[in-house]
Amino acid sequence: MPPLRLSRSAPARKANPNDVDPGRAAEVAGAARAQLDALDVAFKVFTKLVPTTGETSALHHDVSRVTCENAELAMKVEMLQKRVRELERAGKQEG
Repeated sequence: MPPLRLSRSAPARKANPNDVDPGRAAEVAGAARAQLDALDVAFKVFTKLVPTTGETSALHHDVSRVTCENAELAMKVEMLQKRVRELERAGKQEG
């Protein structure tokens, strides 16, 4: 963005550093508003991407629960496979 320039509308008058061209001031204000809007959007996206401590804790809890459930299911499958093998052996011995 180009730097803010002082208005030089009256050459005989001494330039006041607070005098700014109203059109330029509106342009600068609009650009500043656009930058603030962009930052607001970026911050909202950032907050969606970065989990809070509570969310992280909940995810760890869920992972632990699913890990335990998977271990239990693996034991049940192993037990069922063992039982199937025993039944197959018993069937072969009878047959």
